[in-house]
Amino acid sequence: MRRRELITVLGGAAFAWPLTTWAEQAPSTYRIGYLAHAKIPHLIDALHTGLRELGYIEGQNLNVDYRFGSPETIDALAAELVRLKPDAIVTVATPAAIAAKRATTLIPIVMATAGDPLRSRVVESLARPVGNVTGVTLYGSELTQKRLEVFKEVVPSIARLAILSNASNPLHEPPWHETQIAGQAPGIAVHLFNVKEPDEFATDVRHHGREMAQMA
Repeated sequence: MRRRELITVLGGAAFAWPLTTWAEQAPSTYRIGYLAHAKIPHLIDALHTGLRELGYIEGQNLNVDYRFGSPETIDALAAELVRLKPDAIVTVATPAAIAAKRATTLIPIVMATAGDPLRSRVVESLARPVGNVTGVTLYGSELTQKRLEVFKEVVPSIARLAILSNASNPLHEPPWHETQIAGQAPGIAVHLFNVKEPDEFATDVRHHGREMAQMA
């Protein structure tokens, strides 16, 4: 298998990817860097499953270096992965993609998931990302209105919507304002609740749930 096949597996058909500069001779074992803010088992399992189906098996012809860290450590971890000289770096969430892009302009970076890669300037274009970053995005500003319309179709009586946001990610602020404005048309009052750390998620959900109930 060639190196370009590995990148195609990782990136899918989300964006066009420049392949002409890659070496034609494939190594016997590939190395992938995996950078994320937290260890999310089902995402790692999905990556392994997809690669295994195409013949890439960790411990046989594939090595994966995992790094998980907070916004304060993510840049240092990205630089650490670059020093290991992987064939590609897989990132989860926007901060990891930004950190990886800051760390290297040569190693291919595949966003397994990200927010708005245009707003964060991770890529120049969804159709032609240029650079060394490709991957998929979970949402776009143009879908904000449609999401609220879907909520209204599923629950016609909905009047309030709670949004949990990552307080450490400044990129979450613009989509929040867009959602707040978009909620006016279908008559949905949108309330923002910031979550600082993954470990606080369960506690914050219970707390904010009580706040929403009091607003009823």
